[in-house]
Amino acid sequence: TLWVPCFANEDVVCSKDIKPAATHHYLMVTKKHIGNCRSLRKDQVELVENIVTVGKTILERNNFTDFMNVRMGFHMPLFCSISHLHLHGLAPVDQLVNSYWFITADHLIEKLRT
Repeated sequence: TLWVPCFANEDVVCSKDIKPAATHHYLMVTKKHIGNCRSLRKDQVELVENIVTVGKTILERNNFTDFMNVRMGFHMPLFCSISHLHLHGLAPVDQLVNSYWFITADHLIEKLRT
């Protein structure tokens, strides 16, 4: 299956996940190579916030606005499918199972700030 971008800005490219785990499952991938969420530094909080904003924008464009029923997060190494930073935006999450190897964007931002 071809990876087809549905949105891009100066920092991020977004596409539907080719193996969706939810009705809405998007990947927001940084244009600049960053290995994974553990490679991020405190001064990159704004980049992570931008990636989350792109995810919310894509969900809204696809008529999903119940952000209490959305999960935005990153897979933790060793369980990354690609070695390039990418945020998963999943909705609705009612049926999803929590994963120890998945860190939410909010938690990552909090960790980077401290």
